[in-house]
Parts: sequence; structure tokens; C-alpha cells
Amino acid sequence: MSYNLEIKAIDDLRVAAAFISKCNSTSHQHVGYCGENEKEILHTLEYDFSDLPLAESLIGAFHHDQLVGVLGLDIEKDSQEVEIWGPFIQWDDWLDVAQRCGMG
Repeated sequence: MSYNLEIKAIDDLRVAAAFISKCNSTSHQHVGYCGENEKEILHTLEYDFSDLPLAESLIGAFHHDQLVGVLGLDIEKDSQEVEIWGPFIQWDDWLDVAQRCGMG
């Protein structure tokens, strides 16, 4: 398939929170501990997400500056545990987006 996807850090956490909320409201993408409330997700991303900087633990797949995929790693250094957020994808070719983000 011929389209351009850019994989990069997500600058606007409000956009990421809205995207995760929308995806997490569907049963086939639901990740229980992420929640479905956009404000709650945003608060978690801003204040209680990974011990690493967000640029290193939350990535997005963009098509012409539109967010089409999110993958997050909530990394806890002390306990050496990781919760994977996603992959959340809104794209016809779900598998291709997942593979390009290293998710598939």
C-alpha cells in the first residue's frame, strides 16, 4: 500500500488522551488499566506515566499529521515492570501500522 506514515513522539498529550479514550472505548482495543475517560488518561500521561521521559515511552504513528496509532510503555524502574498501553490504532491497514511502530 502506498501511503506515508511518520513514527514520532507525540507533542500534544491532549490529542493522545482523546485518541486513547476513543480507541479504548471499543472492546477489541480495550486495555483495562488505561481507562476510557479522556481527562483521566491525560492526567495519567502528564503526571503518573513512565519513569522515562514521554518522548522515550510514548510514540505515535501519523498520516499527514493526523494521529492514527499510539503505543506507550509505562516503565517502573524500581520494580522493573512495564505496562504496555496499546497498540491503539485507527487505520484500515491495522497490521501495517503496528509493524511500522514495532508493535506487530
